Amino acid sequence: MDQSYMGESALNKLQDYITTVNSTEYNLDASRGDQSYRAGLEKTLNSLKEQCNVERTKSERLRSDIDAPLWNEASPNAAIRLQQLQVITAGFRSLAQSDPQLPMAGSHLPALLATRECQGIISETKDSVILTHTTLKTARGDLSAEQRDLSDASLFTTALEDRIGKLRGAVSQRAKRSAEEAAQVLLSEEKEQAQLLKRSHKKLTNALVRFVDSKLAPLIAAEELGGPVAGSTLDVSEDVLASGFNVRGRPNKSKKKMSQNARQKRIDQMFTSTGMQEDEGVPETEATQAALAVKDLLGELLETAIDQGSGRYVTIEKETAASRFLVRARVAVLDPRDAKRIRMVNFAKTLDD
Repeated sequence: MDQSYMGESALNKLQDYITTVNSTEYNLDASRGDQSYRAGLEKTLNSLKEQCNVERTKSERLRSDIDAPLWNEASPNAAIRLQQLQVITAGFRSLAQSDPQLPMAGSHLPALLATRECQGIISETKDSVILTHTTLKTARGDLSAEQRDLSDASLFTTALEDRIGKLRGAVSQRAKRSAEEAAQVLLSEEKEQAQLLKRSHKKLTNALVRFVDSKLAPLIAAEELGGPVAGSTLDVSEDVLASGFNVRGRPNKSKKKMSQNARQKRIDQMFTSTGMQEDEGVPETEATQAALAVKDLLGELLETAIDQGSGRYVTIEKETAASRFLVRARVAVLDPRDAKRIRMVNFAKTLDD
């Protein structure tokens, strides 16, 4: 009953104070000048200083009058701890019974406290906005990633459903066929697959021949003549091949052209192991002979790999620019114990594994 009465009394006093403040000239006249506002602040500050001095004086007087130890922290001793709680309880009760110390009606203290509280709320709101913006950005990124994953999953599901439907249709058709019809369909599919592989093989072979004749042959011929390693340059002209290279691998700068007989003799000496002749009507040059050497070696390697297996080696008369290029391109490998033995790389090994 006493605590309830004291709470109602304090609430009534606060309501009376609010009514008194709202009825003052300070709150009614919001257009006061700067000078009056500063005077009010100074008055409020002096009032707070006076109140602090009064409270400090009371505190010192109480300290001098009380003949008991002062506690700065809770005591581990149960009896002393009980005394501390009793003292704290008595202090709060005395404060609850006393009138609240409120600022005077014209004081700026309520406005200052409200301003400080608003500034704190504004600062917290700004921090919350920044944090929310960062969280929203992260959430949008996660949502975008999830949407992409969902789209991929939908496409994958659609493809699987289509594939399953085709397989079910094929199984259904096979179930309706007789053994002879099934054998005929299988033979027809095998023939179509063989024709497709034959056309693909012819297409790839023609592309390889064109590449060797137009791009690779001049580079192989240049390396065979003592020039740069095939692949280190992108193009070598016919004039450069005709003039030859010096001991440093650079094109000869001599303006005197080599005779046709001397050039033919050089070609014969360089490409004695091709075993193939150029077509009639086509001039015999370093590039054409280099193309023959590359195609001859590739054909022999492919034939050996197909007929005898990829592990079989082919014996060549000597190491040439063509064989070195195939090894560097990882199309062929040399026998570790004999540089004149070379074989095709087993490209199917990775698929088998």
